[in-house]
Amino acid sequence: MAGSRGADFLVVSSYEEFTGNKFPEAIRDKFIPMVNMMRDAYRQAERVPGVMLGQEIAGGVMQITAKVAWKVLNGIRKKGDGCWQMNRGGFSRWRFLGISGLKSHISRKIGIPLTK
Repeated sequence: MAGSRGADFLVVSSYEEFTGNKFPEAIRDKFIPMVNMMRDAYRQAERVPGVMLGQEIAGGVMQITAKVAWKVLNGIRKKGDGCWQMNRGGFSRWRFLGISGLKSHISRKIGIPLTK
């Protein structure tokens, strides 16, 4: 139990450091055991043969995927051929959400343009 007290302090101090708020005492008695249970479950899972190797492979794949995606997106952005540039037929959040169509519909009904 002496080791769990250190973990309690670590959780509480980390929370207080990153949020700038005092750790809520009302949830402390329920939160700390939950964190300890998750830690223990993770440690148990690490003992299963092949889990560590699987985690390392998955982590490596995620890193490679992120690097490739970053290079592809930067290549598209730098290309400047109008493929994904705004105001040149690219993706529009407003059209996707239907806001542009709604504004057009309202404008036609009231007879007043809602554009700048």
